[in-house]
Amino acid sequence: MSASDPKRTSQSRGMRLSATLAATIVLIPMLFVCFGVWWAFFRDDGTSQSVPIPSSEAEPISSDELNRIEAELQVSLPAEYRTYVGSKRQTARDCYSILDSADSIIEATRTYRAGLEDLPRWPKSYLYVGDEADACPYALDTATGSVSRLDKGDISRPPLERYQSFLDFLSGSS
Repeated sequence: MSASDPKRTSQSRGMRLSATLAATIVLIPMLFVCFGVWWAFFRDDGTSQSVPIPSSEAEPISSDELNRIEAELQVSLPAEYRTYVGSKRQTARDCYSILDSADSIIEATRTYRAGLEDLPRWPKSYLYVGDEADACPYALDTATGSVSRLDKGDISRPPLERYQSFLDFLSGSS
Protein backbone atom coordinates (compact mmCIF):
# COMPACT_ATOMS: atom_id res chain seq x y z
CA MET A 1 0.00 0.00 0.00
CA SER A 2 1.19 3.46 -0.79
CA ALA A 3 1.00 6.43 1.57
CA SER A 4 -1.77 7.87 -0.57
CA ASP A 5 -3.91 4.78 -0.20
CA PRO A 6 -7.35 5.94 0.96
CA LYS A 7 -7.86 2.87 3.18
CA ARG A 8 -4.66 3.46 5.13
CA THR A 9 -5.31 7.20 5.47
CA SER A 10 -8.75 6.66 6.95
CA GLN A 11 -7.39 4.05 9.37
CA SER A 12 -4.68 6.45 10.53
CA ARG A 13 -7.19 9.25 11.01
CA GLY A 14 -9.41 6.88 12.90
CA MET A 15 -6.56 6.01 15.24
CA ARG A 16 -5.66 9.66 15.66
CA LEU A 17 -9.23 10.47 16.54
CA SER A 18 -9.29 7.61 19.00
CA ALA A 19 -6.10 8.84 20.67
CA THR A 20 -7.46 12.40 20.77
CA LEU A 21 -10.76 11.18 22.14
CA ALA A 22 -8.97 9.09 24.77
CA ALA A 23 -6.84 12.05 25.83
CA THR A 24 -9.95 14.22 26.09
CA ILE A 25 -11.74 11.59 28.14
CA VAL A 26 -8.79 11.42 30.56
CA LEU A 27 -7.84 15.10 30.73
CA ILE A 28 -11.24 16.71 31.27
CA PRO A 29 -12.07 14.72 34.43
CA MET A 30 -8.52 15.35 35.69
CA LEU A 31 -9.04 19.08 35.26
CA PHE A 32 -12.27 18.90 37.24
CA VAL A 33 -10.58 16.91 40.01
CA CYS A 34 -7.60 19.29 40.18
CA PHE A 35 -9.88 22.31 40.21
CA GLY A 36 -12.00 20.70 42.95
CA VAL A 37 -8.95 20.03 45.09
CA TRP A 38 -7.65 23.55 44.50
CA TRP A 39 -11.06 25.01 45.37
CA ALA A 40 -11.32 22.96 48.57
CA PHE A 41 -7.92 24.08 49.84
CA PHE A 42 -7.75 27.67 48.72
CA ARG A 43 -11.27 29.03 48.88
CA ASP A 44 -12.22 31.36 51.69
CA ASP A 45 -15.47 30.19 53.18
CA GLY A 46 -15.41 32.78 55.95
CA THR A 47 -14.49 30.26 58.66
CA SER A 48 -10.73 30.48 58.29
CA GLN A 49 -8.84 32.41 60.92
CA SER A 50 -5.63 34.27 60.42
CA VAL A 51 -2.53 33.04 62.19
CA PRO A 52 -1.15 35.68 64.52
CA ILE A 53 2.36 36.84 63.69
CA PRO A 54 4.52 37.00 66.80
CA SER A 55 5.30 40.49 67.94
CA SER A 56 8.90 41.58 68.04
CA GLU A 57 8.19 43.02 71.47
CA ALA A 58 8.06 40.45 74.25
CA GLU A 59 5.87 40.80 77.29
CA PRO A 60 7.73 41.09 80.59
CA ILE A 61 7.54 38.29 83.12
CA SER A 62 6.34 39.79 86.38
CA SER A 63 8.41 39.69 89.53
CA ASP A 64 5.83 37.37 91.10
CA GLU A 65 6.12 34.98 88.14
CA LEU A 66 9.94 35.06 88.29
CA ASN A 67 9.71 34.25 92.01
CA ARG A 68 7.34 31.39 91.16
CA ILE A 69 9.86 30.02 88.62
CA GLU A 70 12.55 30.11 91.31
CA ALA A 71 10.33 28.47 93.92
CA GLU A 72 8.88 25.73 91.73
CA LEU A 73 12.20 24.84 90.09
CA GLN A 74 14.32 25.46 93.21
CA VAL A 75 16.80 27.73 91.44
CA SER A 76 18.09 31.25 91.89
CA LEU A 77 17.81 33.15 88.61
CA PRO A 78 20.84 35.22 87.59
CA ALA A 79 20.23 38.98 87.88
CA GLU A 80 20.89 39.62 84.15
CA TYR A 81 18.24 37.03 83.21
CA ARG A 82 15.71 38.44 85.70
CA THR A 83 16.32 41.98 84.46
CA TYR A 84 16.01 41.03 80.80
CA VAL A 85 12.87 38.88 80.96
CA GLY A 86 11.32 41.13 83.61
CA SER A 87 11.24 44.16 81.32
CA LYS A 88 9.28 45.05 78.20
CA ARG A 89 11.83 44.63 75.46
CA GLN A 90 12.49 44.11 71.84
CA THR A 91 13.36 40.46 71.57
CA ALA A 92 17.05 39.92 71.03
CA ARG A 93 16.56 36.84 68.90
CA ASP A 94 12.86 36.08 68.63
CA CYS A 95 9.95 35.15 70.87
CA TYR A 96 10.88 31.45 70.74
CA SER A 97 14.56 31.78 71.65
CA ILE A 98 13.68 33.37 74.96
CA LEU A 99 10.33 32.33 76.37
CA ASP A 100 8.26 34.97 78.11
CA SER A 101 5.81 32.68 79.91
CA ALA A 102 6.56 31.36 83.39
CA ASP A 103 4.29 28.36 82.80
CA SER A 104 6.11 27.42 79.58
CA ILE A 105 9.53 27.80 81.21
CA ILE A 106 8.54 25.67 84.20
CA GLU A 107 6.90 22.97 82.09
CA ALA A 108 9.79 22.69 79.61
CA THR A 109 12.41 22.68 82.36
CA ARG A 110 10.59 19.92 84.24
CA THR A 111 10.22 17.89 81.05
CA TYR A 112 13.96 17.96 80.34
CA ARG A 113 14.82 17.38 84.00
CA ALA A 114 12.70 14.24 83.89
CA GLY A 115 14.62 12.94 80.86
CA LEU A 116 12.56 13.76 77.78
CA GLU A 117 12.25 10.67 75.55
CA ASP A 118 15.02 8.79 77.36
CA LEU A 119 17.51 11.67 77.15
CA PRO A 120 19.85 12.12 80.11
CA ARG A 121 18.16 14.16 82.83
CA TRP A 122 19.11 17.81 83.07
CA PRO A 123 20.83 18.95 86.26
CA LYS A 124 18.66 20.79 88.79
CA SER A 125 20.53 24.02 88.03
CA TYR A 126 19.45 24.05 84.35
CA LEU A 127 16.60 26.29 83.23
CA TYR A 128 14.93 26.00 79.83
CA VAL A 129 15.26 29.41 78.17
CA GLY A 130 13.85 28.63 74.70
CA ASP A 131 14.93 27.27 71.33
CA GLU A 132 15.00 28.04 67.62
CA ALA A 133 12.12 25.67 66.77
CA ASP A 134 14.72 23.00 66.00
CA ALA A 135 14.45 20.97 69.23
CA CYS A 136 17.89 22.21 70.31
CA PRO A 137 17.00 24.12 73.47
CA TYR A 138 18.92 26.88 75.18
CA ALA A 139 19.63 25.95 78.79
CA LEU A 140 20.67 28.53 81.38
CA ASP A 141 22.85 27.03 84.09
CA THR A 142 21.61 29.02 87.06
CA ALA A 143 24.66 27.97 89.10
CA THR A 144 27.22 29.48 86.68
CA GLY A 145 25.12 31.88 84.58
CA SER A 146 26.28 30.25 81.33
CA VAL A 147 23.90 29.40 78.48
CA SER A 148 24.27 26.34 76.26
CA ARG A 149 22.42 25.36 73.12
CA LEU A 150 22.05 21.63 73.58
CA ASP A 151 21.95 19.21 70.66
CA LYS A 152 18.33 17.96 70.78
CA GLY A 153 18.41 18.65 74.53
CA ASP A 154 21.05 15.97 75.14
CA ILE A 155 23.49 17.05 77.86
CA SER A 156 25.77 14.08 77.13
CA ARG A 157 26.71 15.59 73.73
CA PRO A 158 28.91 18.67 73.35
CA PRO A 159 26.81 21.86 73.21
CA LEU A 160 26.18 23.33 69.76
CA GLU A 161 26.84 26.79 71.21
CA ARG A 162 28.05 27.95 74.60
CA TYR A 163 27.93 31.44 76.10
CA GLN A 164 29.70 32.44 79.29
CA SER A 165 26.78 34.58 80.45
CA PHE A 166 23.21 35.41 79.59
CA LEU A 167 24.37 38.79 78.24
CA ASP A 168 26.84 37.01 75.93
CA PHE A 169 23.94 34.84 74.76
CA LEU A 170 21.87 37.95 73.99
CA SER A 171 24.66 39.53 72.01
CA GLY A 172 25.60 36.28 70.29
CA SER A 173 29.23 36.38 71.40
CA SER A 174 30.66 33.11 72.71
